[in-house]
Amino acid sequence: MEQYYYLDGNNQQQGPISPSEFRQHGITLRTKVWKQGMADWQMAWTLPELRSTDFSKAIEGGKKLSDSETAFRSGMIILQIIGTVILVIVAIVLIYLCLTVWQGKLISRGFIMLILAAFAVLFYIGEWIWGRLK
Repeated sequence: MEQYYYLDGNNQQQGPISPSEFRQHGITLRTKVWKQGMADWQMAWTLPELRSTDFSKAIEGGKKLSDSETAFRSGMIILQIIGTVILVIVAIVLIYLCLTVWQGKLISRGFIMLILAAFAVLFYIGEWIWGRLK
């Protein structure tokens, strides 16, 4: 059986343990786990092999993730990715427009800085929301 490492409440690496030991160690579907071959830490619910085992049933108090819950969570990830791509495209277009207008001397540097500051705030808020959804 696969052996997993997990990040505890202090973001310290623990393990290795098998999925059958997850509940004993207080691991939930939102706990970040890692196993050999993975590029980065991921929340347990994002790993198909854990959703298809009794792990999700055990740690959710006997409630296994339904197909609709799994689809909803997968859809949220896709929406987050699409939102990030749109944010990056908007940033590139905004910077291009600001530089184009600035070179034409149509608006002041202060106004451009204000636009960029507003974008930075929007980006920060987007990142905060992204972090809360994870």
